[in-house]
Amino acid sequence: MAQNSVEETVRERLLLALHDKPIAGSVSSTLASFQGADLTGLNLTQAKLRGMNLRGANLRGAVLDGADLTGTDLRGADLSEASLCSANLISTDLRDARLSNANLTDANLYRARLAGATLRHASLLGAGLNESQMENVDLRGANLRDCKLVRARLKGARLDGANLQRAYLNEAVLSSAMLISADLQEANLSGADLTDSDLRGADLRRANLAGCVGAPASRANSSLSASTYRKSGWRNTDIVEWLQAGSILVDPERLPQLGHQLLSLSLGLILSFEVHIQAVDWFALYAIITVYREQFPGSNMRVVAFHEAEAATTIRILADDPVKMESFADILVGRTWESEPSAGTAERALTDALIMMSPQIREQLSWLVDRARCFELYVIENTALQKSREWRMTVDRRAALARLLRGLFSPVERLQWLRERASVPSDLHGKADEQWMLQRLEESGGLTSQLFHELIQYSPAHAQDILLIARLWAAPIHTQRRSAEPVRP
Repeated sequence: MAQNSVEETVRERLLLALHDKPIAGSVSSTLASFQGADLTGLNLTQAKLRGMNLRGANLRGAVLDGADLTGTDLRGADLSEASLCSANLISTDLRDARLSNANLTDANLYRARLAGATLRHASLLGAGLNESQMENVDLRGANLRDCKLVRARLKGARLDGANLQRAYLNEAVLSSAMLISADLQEANLSGADLTDSDLRGADLRRANLAGCVGAPASRANSSLSASTYRKSGWRNTDIVEWLQAGSILVDPERLPQLGHQLLSLSLGLILSFEVHIQAVDWFALYAIITVYREQFPGSNMRVVAFHEAEAATTIRILADDPVKMESFADILVGRTWESEPSAGTAERALTDALIMMSPQIREQLSWLVDRARCFELYVIENTALQKSREWRMTVDRRAALARLLRGLFSPVERLQWLRERASVPSDLHGKADEQWMLQRLEESGGLTSQLFHELIQYSPAHAQDILLIARLWAAPIHTQRRSAEPVRP
């Protein structure tokens, strides 16, 4: 009880210092220290707190919109979930402060000291952080869209998954910074120091990287575009150096002049999938590549790059001979493992080998192709890079649904699930097979959005795949690759 009285007294002192009118008050030097005070959730909108000592204060959830905090000491303060929209924080000392989920939209943090501060998932939309000291700051998942970070010192900063679209990072120090999967689309990084930074999976499409200094520690699967190349004023050797380091050019057809240089690095056969590829999918893909290489020695086929963005995966496969890459794509599209091999075919040896693979691997290969959007083959023609062939995917939706259900349910659970939804009469329980029940569901219109919603609730981990199958069933029937006609019992 005594502790509560002390805390209330501190809060009253602060409000008294502001004349109980935070919007127009000022703080005298004699009352400017509230170190360690509990000011949780206090409304200090447009308060004049210039030069105050709030070191270690608890301002969690406080409202400080438009407040003047110029030169204020907020070292180690807790400002988690606080609102500081349009606040003036010029030269404010926020070292080691906690600002997770805080709202600093349009705040002015010019030359603020933020070393060691935590701003996870904070909103700094349009904020001004020019020349701020932000060494080892934690900005994971933060929104820094349109943020001004010119000459900011971000050495060792954590920016994993941060939104830095259109951010101004001109001459910023990003040495040893972690930018894994950061969104840097249209960001200006001209003259930035990237020494030992980690750019794995970063999105650098349409970014300006002119005059960047230092070599990043990793650029694996970072995305570049033709616009990045042009905005950065790069020469061919510059983009080739990034590609050699593991970056991906998402629109190679827009830079045909790169020709052989690009093809030898990361192009060839491009496989695009509508979902993130799981470990079991990778296993199946490498299995079929291994079989292909064993049956056709010297093909040297290998995965050279992959990229995940939103709910999609892009895989690039390279082989010394483009004809072999084309034949490999034909094997995937044709699903040769789903039927007995035809005598005398050019790929008979490979088909025989695929048939001998385990049923589980062949099932997973079919499931992998179910989720493919398209395959593209790039080759060199007349010294320029050209798209040689494209495979657009159409899928047997009934077979795809059957594979999905096999991944979700045990055999007994799957049959029970189908019987209930296909309304199978009790006298046919022993005769109705899976294909017949799927056909009955299709003909009765039982595969509704509600049914797929129920599947997502049953298995949230498979939501992407379930939504993909739902789209297949919502599409016109002519999109099917083939339609099996099961025999009715």
